[in-house]
Amino acid sequence: MPDSHVPASGSASGPGLTSRLVIGLSETGFAILRGDGFWRKHYQVLGQFRLPEGSFNHESLTLALTAQIEQLGVQKLPLTLVLADDWVRYFLVAPPKNLSSLTDCQAAANLRFSSLYGDAAIDWHIDAIWDTRQPFLACAVPQALLSTIKQVAAAQKSALLAITPHFITSWNRWAKQIKPEAWLALVHGARLTLAAIDQGRICALRHSHFSQAQWEDKTWLPEFCQREALRLGLSMPTQLQVCGNLPGNWARESMGSLDVLRLDAGQNHLQLLAEASLERIISDELRLAALGAGL
Repeated sequence: MPDSHVPASGSASGPGLTSRLVIGLSETGFAILRGDGFWRKHYQVLGQFRLPEGSFNHESLTLALTAQIEQLGVQKLPLTLVLADDWVRYFLVAPPKNLSSLTDCQAAANLRFSSLYGDAAIDWHIDAIWDTRQPFLACAVPQALLSTIKQVAAAQKSALLAITPHFITSWNRWAKQIKPEAWLALVHGARLTLAAIDQGRICALRHSHFSQAQWEDKTWLPEFCQREALRLGLSMPTQLQVCGNLPGNWARESMGSLDVLRLDAGQNHLQLLAEASLERIISDELRLAALGAGL
């Protein structure tokens, strides 16, 4: 799967050899985890922070991230960030038959992106698992956002290990556990990302915002999957494997002919992390950071 990996210049020193920060970042806030230890890291929540509602811009994000990192005294620690998908644009690229190189794939992705979204590809960082033989999933992140993050890391003398979108991080974490007859769904806040999968490959991504009433209606989710299956010319999945901000009592739900199973059922690491912090709140940003930490 593609990721928006941003290699950092230089290398970590001192505590950075055994410690790192993982930041979950959305348009409304961020959470910071610190991991200590060489092989098996122990993580703690350093804080969960809200950005001023309705006033997000790159300057305010720079100031907020810089202030919190300095206040916490964790400058120079290597950074990994997981970005909420609100910032990310995903799309499939079907390579023309005459493609033969990485450069050709990148040109095809740029053209596909511009035709879909009407934006100049130069303003976005586009990455993918490039494939000249079959369609591949690509993702685009605004260059301005990446520049902001890199500037913060450079100012704090922190090695920037990776910047990865939420869905890509989830796919890399859970792909091997997805059953042949299942599709993958990711829930973040009131946003559902549905990955239609055929023969182990993602053939479409669909995004939808839902209300609480829709989520509690056991007909809405199967009907949503059925519509997408018809549009794509695929068989309706018999299982939907889901992770993210789901109702706490969900482990397995039967919705007509669709079985909905939690990929992360039985994991209590988020609750333990939250209880160990002063706020004891499991925010969407904390979920992002924990996912990036591999918890």
